[in-house]
Amino acid sequence: MRIEALQRHARRQAGLFTRAQAIASGWPASTVSWLVATRRWEEIEPGVLRARPAGAPGARQRLVALVLSTGGVAYGPSALELYGLVPAPEAPEGLVVRAHRNRRRDGVHSTRSLPPSEVAIVGGVPATTPARSLCDAAGRLPFEHVCELVDAAVVRGLVRPSLLARRALELRNPRRPGGAKVLAALAEQHPELERARSEWEAVVLRLARRHGLPDPVPNHRVEVAGRVRLLDAAWPEARIDLEFDGFRVHMVRAAFDEDRRRQNDLVEAGWTVFRATSNLLRRDPDRVFGAIARTLRSRGHPDSGMPRSA
Repeated sequence: MRIEALQRHARRQAGLFTRAQAIASGWPASTVSWLVATRRWEEIEPGVLRARPAGAPGARQRLVALVLSTGGVAYGPSALELYGLVPAPEAPEGLVVRAHRNRRRDGVHSTRSLPPSEVAIVGGVPATTPARSLCDAAGRLPFEHVCELVDAAVVRGLVRPSLLARRALELRNPRRPGGAKVLAALAEQHPELERARSEWEAVVLRLARRHGLPDPVPNHRVEVAGRVRLLDAAWPEARIDLEFDGFRVHMVRAAFDEDRRRQNDLVEAGWTVFRATSNLLRRDPDRVFGAIARTLRSRGHPDSGMPRSA
């Protein structure tokens, strides 16, 4: 029974199992240590073993061993390899939620938070989602290679350009050049995104002024539920956000679910979220901006709702 239990783990984990799994399967800790000491079992990463080792572990085994050992997920090039976008890197890379014990391990990167929406299971291996993986890996790659990867990911249906653009905007900061590179690749190869964004911002600004509202802040960055979020158009002092449903693709189930999760996080953090489509802005802007004006007034904003002359 002990052997069968370990075989079940190994089948799911590229031929590997953890020391904890062996003990939970009925192997005494002393026996596990003896098997490792006599090289009947090999410890590839701390706490991660394989039985009857034959030759060096392959790239997939080394990646799975790192993920199992750290409790993290495949990261950057290692994640992109799982999605079939790049060859396996020479050394596996993983991502963990920041913890002292993992900081100095080769190939292990840390982050302040890793919400479930940023993790996918690819071939049985936990990894960052395609959009996050592209942004993480792009910072170390030549721009032409980033363009090729973005196109390949879009063509294969791994990402939608609009959703990738939003995530790259949210992740962009001076210490993460990958987000800016992904945005540049999208602007160069998918210019309709840039046009859609520019047109949307111009329409919102014009209608806000027409309805006597203060100018909104486009692409306003906030941190809610441990994640940086980028709001389409915000009045930050009043915690009001206007989201444009035409900019993101909502027909994809993952995007649809993530959008609802995002809105719930904002509401829980005290934001009021309004939504608009291009048809609604064209046919009934008074309904959208009238509601925003009333909410601004209720929150004590002195300049909210007096129509301005053209």
